[in-house]
Amino acid sequence: GPCISQASYEVGADYEARFATEAPGSERFFIAGSSDDKRQFDLPGFVLWRLEQAGVTQAAWTGDDTRTDEARFYSNRRAYLNGEPDFGRLIGAIALSE
Repeated sequence: GPCISQASYEVGADYEARFATEAPGSERFFIAGSSDDKRQFDLPGFVLWRLEQAGVTQAAWTGDDTRTDEARFYSNRRAYLNGEPDFGRLIGAIALSE
């Protein structure tokens, strides 16, 4: 489904360190950010990797970036970066069926 893309998702280096500890191998989902203490996190790639590890055989990211597509999606990060006082709400769900 839609979610924030790596190009739009900058986090602190401490975020990467925490993932490295809790999910070994996840380092590959981080690239350099705008400064030495920042990283760009590939959330869709990470989630797909974790789903694969859990045995899910069919999963895909739609390629829709919720931060950049204002016409279709709400984004807390976009609202914060734009100095907006509030933002809409968006929910996603994963359902497993047999």
